[in-house]
Amino acid sequence: MKKSGFTLIELMIIIAIIAILSAIAIPNFNRVREKSAIHATAATLKAVLKALEAYASAELEFSYPQDVDELIDVIIPYLEIERVSETVEMLGFEGTATGSYTIAAKVRAINKDTWALYTDTMKSPRFVTTEPVIASWKEL
Repeated sequence: MKKSGFTLIELMIIIAIIAILSAIAIPNFNRVREKSAIHATAATLKAVLKALEAYASAELEFSYPQDVDELIDVIIPYLEIERVSETVEMLGFEGTATGSYTIAAKVRAINKDTWALYTDTMKSPRFVTTEPVIASWKEL
């Protein structure tokens, strides 16, 4: 009489293999998710700056916004604020009328606090784990 099926040892080996593969895959998945959120925030900040540039080129008498509320008022015609709030939890802005500015954003959807920081002299954002000192913040 021949019995079909798996023995207990075979099932335990299969379960052990699945557990090892899960132990390898889950941390990598979380790391990829964090990197994705960081890159999405960087792209959002670039889009905000492009919207600011579009506004500047369209207006004859343009002066840079001084705080985050003014920035949002300026970029709304060029960028959907709902799209910004998908990747950014908080937006900070500090600017001068002459065009020097600092823009910061808290990355949404990751466990640790990560902030993207952009200034008028930077080509790409810098990511830090401490909250930047910015005069005006707005939760999106």
